[in-house]
Amino acid sequence: MYYNNICGNSCVNNTIAVNGVCTACVPPCLSCAVTVNTCLSCVSPYYLNTNANICVLANQCPTYTYPNISLSVCASCVSPCLACTSVSSCSSCIHGYYYYSITTLCLDVCPLGYIGIVNVCVPCQSPCK
Repeated sequence: MYYNNICGNSCVNNTIAVNGVCTACVPPCLSCAVTVNTCLSCVSPYYLNTNANICVLANQCPTYTYPNISLSVCASCVSPCLACTSVSSCSSCIHGYYYYSITTLCLDVCPLGYIGIVNVCVPCQSPCK
């Protein structure tokens, strides 16, 4: 492989061989494979969307994922979360479950004192229990 006017057996970090020449990954890719646009990791503040092998900003992580700061990836939410802010904290739920803001969990039945309205557990109004 050819890199910086030197021939070698392999490419250095953050580059891949393209027609025998070590070519840098396209930012915001930090490392790449197959093509210079197929990301394996990203520069900060980007997160790897592992479904598409692209780097995205935190607010661009796809549905069912959240930006995992320690891994710098869009990590999967645990079902029945539709959206989440961490592996154990839902912010919305899939159809058939209700978001309970007190615990940030998705429940199939709302707790006593709450009623499920449009996928959210809403407090009952007094004098109802």
